[in-house]
Amino acid sequence: MNAAPKEWKEQGCPTCRAGWESGSRVALRNIGTSYELHTRLFQCAQCGAYWEELERYAQEVSASDAALFEQHKSFVPNAGSQETHSK
Repeated sequence: MNAAPKEWKEQGCPTCRAGWESGSRVALRNIGTSYELHTRLFQCAQCGAYWEELERYAQEVSASDAALFEQHKSFVPNAGSQETHSK
């Protein structure tokens, strides 16, 4: 959320980047959503990278930023997701 931006090719792995580029979220698990922050949190099944999907783009976030996101008062866990990493 607050880290300096990385180049696209440095974020995640080829599998999760391909998921964002193609629109297919097969390799990405939706952990939950914050409607207040206009953001959804995902985790790659291949490399374990955490991603925040904003209204116009997605970017990799650190595990500590993902945990903070999950603790936000507006965070709603995805009903179909497995138990999240911070619980």
